[in-house]
Amino acid sequence: MVDIHERFPPDGPEDKIRPNNGPNPLVTKGGLTYDEGMTLLRAFSSSGNAGALLMLRANGTYDYVARTGQPCVGWLRVYGKGNLKNGYWPGDLVDARNLFPDGIPVALMFALRVQVTSVTTPIVEEGFLSPTVSPWRSILKSFEIIKNNNLYHTLWTDLDIEPTALVSLFRAVRRAPDYAKKFIDIREKYPNLDPKIAFIVAVTLCNSYDGKPEVGINTSNSHMFGGAPDYKRVFNSDPIDWTGGKFKDRYAYNRPEVDFPFGKNHTRINEKFTEQAWIDKVKELVA
Repeated sequence: MVDIHERFPPDGPEDKIRPNNGPNPLVTKGGLTYDEGMTLLRAFSSSGNAGALLMLRANGTYDYVARTGQPCVGWLRVYGKGNLKNGYWPGDLVDARNLFPDGIPVALMFALRVQVTSVTTPIVEEGFLSPTVSPWRSILKSFEIIKNNNLYHTLWTDLDIEPTALVSLFRAVRRAPDYAKKFIDIREKYPNLDPKIAFIVAVTLCNSYDGKPEVGINTSNSHMFGGAPDYKRVFNSDPIDWTGGKFKDRYAYNRPEVDFPFGKNHTRINEKFTEQAWIDKVKELVA
């Protein structure tokens, strides 16, 4: 059993999230075994809910904490706290509904809020969450895709993950429907193209893409990778450690940098390319 007092000494640095051993106002069900908690996580369905956590307490029991009515992905961090200088925005609200639960996070269910359809399945399962294609594949550890109520969820049982990269993936995959048809189109038109490049091309095409020969690609305005990323990092799945710690150790994701998992102000391109020219440019950028 992990001793949370060892990991979070009472006199630890102020910017480290420390556990509160008092009552947890967020506990949905406490005093569980690990298997009981995992059963509840697997049964989770979104219905407007954000997700759920399984937390190990100091006494060796587990709390199942369902997060409802939460602001976007803010429930995955402590509001007003960060692990690095400027790692949060001081305007964050501090509210009992938003406090991060006590204990050690050992498992996570996250509702992607993406419908399971023939159009979204390729980009979700063979793109964003593919262990061989996704730019986030280096953090795809011990996770499972679960489909509840015709919606995508992910269950994570290894949280030895840098949290800023994890949350950037969650934010990105929720926009999968915006790029789903493009991903299918690119793969059909260029069957011999490296799947990793096909994914990058599909999600960096401007939203107004309609198949015309002259495509308006402006990577500085692409929100998928925050604009002007290091494309070698994208291709090699090498996200920047913006946090300095792991989710399993209760480190909070770096909110200001969460949209820049692969760097910023690195490769700013304001040209317009034809589709084939952009494919060639991406190949050049990742070489």
